[in-house]
Amino acid sequence: MKSGFGHFDSSHRENFCAALLLLTMEVDEAVRALVSSLVRTELGINPSNRLLGFGREARLDKTDDDNYARVDIWLLFDAPDGNFYAFVEVKTREDWNPQHVAHQVRDQTERKLARSARTICGCVLLAPEPLCRRAREHDKEVRFITWSRLLADMAAVPSPSAVTTHAIRHLEEKLDRPAGLDHPMTLEHFERATATIACLRQFLADCVTEIGGSVHGVPLYLTPGDGKPRRSGDWAWHGLAVPFALDGQKGRLGIYKYADAPPGEASALGILWLEAYVGETDTPVALTPFAPPTLATQHLDAARADFKRAWTARNSAASEKTTS
Repeated sequence: MKSGFGHFDSSHRENFCAALLLLTMEVDEAVRALVSSLVRTELGINPSNRLLGFGREARLDKTDDDNYARVDIWLLFDAPDGNFYAFVEVKTREDWNPQHVAHQVRDQTERKLARSARTICGCVLLAPEPLCRRAREHDKEVRFITWSRLLADMAAVPSPSAVTTHAIRHLEEKLDRPAGLDHPMTLEHFERATATIACLRQFLADCVTEIGGSVHGVPLYLTPGDGKPRRSGDWAWHGLAVPFALDGQKGRLGIYKYADAPPGEASALGILWLEAYVGETDTPVALTPFAPPTLATQHLDAARADFKRAWTARNSAASEKTTS
């Protein structure tokens, strides 16, 4: 499951993510209890009301334009005076119209099921935090669970299943991730951050020049603005990189700090790496540890020289393989 659920078509869409969450609830009892607890809290459902079942695409009665509405996720709870439903409306992107989303959540709360007399106790919005906040601005009754909270809670469950682990990684890759860090911010912090990034970007551009490549403009690739690492398969990393062109090929050169690594690659953790990628490969064509004692010119010059040697060794090895 290195690439996991990314093999499926439209694995980034709301329908797939809703189904993936339900699959995780099916195989992991702790996640099932977690999701039902979060929904109970938002809708004021008593803990004594047991979760009887869950699924997706429950059909509601017809609207004024003679269309049926469907809900992304339903949960069925028991009660002495009759079992009842709670709904979850799933959004994975921030760019939904918040007024439309607020109306959708209220509509699902007030409508009736097409083929059931059971009551609906409410609907919870599961979405990126900015969309949740904006939807509530249009309707103060909107109840919501943010994806960031849900994924953090899922990661904290004891002994998560393999499906849960891969589901978290897939969702982290596919969901919109709003910018926001729980870090102090002062004028000094801002000055230091901008100076550091500018220095490192210029260092990377100088490394590209050193190997005969070119960087056009002032592009810079960064990991997400929420402070969490980017993920792909079993790897997770923080980093910054510049794209470059060399001998008719496109590549990127970056500095990376790995937060997670697959089995057998633990040595990648705990240090910074200067890595070059060419073409579509996910494997670096040249890499060196990046550990200058400071960002002073002489220390960056030494780091650039180390990278040049790694790049030259890579080219020499490639040439020998071709001639043999």
